[in-house]
Amino acid sequence: METQTKQEKYELLCQQVESLVAGEKNVTGVLANVSAAMKTMFPEEFFWVGFYLAPQEPTPVPSLKGRGIEPAGMSEPTHESLRKEEGIHNHQIKKSGVLMADPISYGLLKENAEEMRRNPTEAESILWKALKSNASGLHFRRQHIIQDFIVDFCCYDKKLTVELDGGYYETQEQKEADEYRSAELKRLGFTELRFKNEEVIGNIDQVISAIQDAASRLPSLQGGVGGRLLLGPFQGTVACYSIPYGKGVCGTAWKERKTLVVPDVEEFPGHIACSSLSRSEIVVPIFVKDGDDEQGDVWGVIDIDSTELNTFDEVDAKFLEQIAAILSKSLATDDTDCQSLL
Repeated sequence: METQTKQEKYELLCQQVESLVAGEKNVTGVLANVSAAMKTMFPEEFFWVGFYLAPQEPTPVPSLKGRGIEPAGMSEPTHESLRKEEGIHNHQIKKSGVLMADPISYGLLKENAEEMRRNPTEAESILWKALKSNASGLHFRRQHIIQDFIVDFCCYDKKLTVELDGGYYETQEQKEADEYRSAELKRLGFTELRFKNEEVIGNIDQVISAIQDAASRLPSLQGGVGGRLLLGPFQGTVACYSIPYGKGVCGTAWKERKTLVVPDVEEFPGHIACSSLSRSEIVVPIFVKDGDDEQGDVWGVIDIDSTELNTFDEVDAKFLEQIAAILSKSLATDDTDCQSLL
């Protein structure tokens, strides 16, 4: 029988993963089955294969009392009941202790945000192009929903928002609305920067520099308390239960938001030796998209170790990124609860 090439094995593996995620709501089961499929396909090459997940804290849904829609004796709604009524997914509702969207008004806010993305102002287009190109070194979203508000730009990791002021902001009514929104965002722990449209159009480099300066003074949520990847389903020997943000190969891939191929783990700065048998490693982030954000948040990582040096290359990276994309697509559409995995 003719031996399959690495590419042929990966092509078959991608088909298997597509089948495993199709219509499946049990994320734990999917990840367990996918890790088993990968280990089965590459029994010699993959000494350890599994997932590390970025946890999200649950946040209470805001009370409906006082909105005129609560019958007498009605109990407080749960995330589950609101999701069923509104068709809203968990990753749209909560994010590390901050309610990112009010489930009741989310549908209308989402429509408005999408319309604003389709029809940006000149200043918004210029700033988004700069932020999207990573000129600031930060991960931003545009027209992002936070509770009942749509902010122009948001870097969630730094809890930093950026607003652009046009002529209509000068009316008294809009000024009062902005002051209320700024106060609410501040209460939620966000720092707000405001720039005039003319500043962005006339000197984008200065605006980016100001954003970078402000961000440098703010702590990173992912690098702070709870900033750890937690062990998910895996195949292999006992592994590290948690890995700090920015530490080791997995934590660095999370921080840098990119695939890392490590020919020799002993040469990787700050390598975390979960097993003395590991000699080379590859880590691929899994993103969950939000709106028109091309990547989105890092939901977790695929981590694979080998007992041999130089096991992984660009072929592994290419196909494992395809598998991560398949999982990402499933996570973005299924009603899944990341917290239940941890």
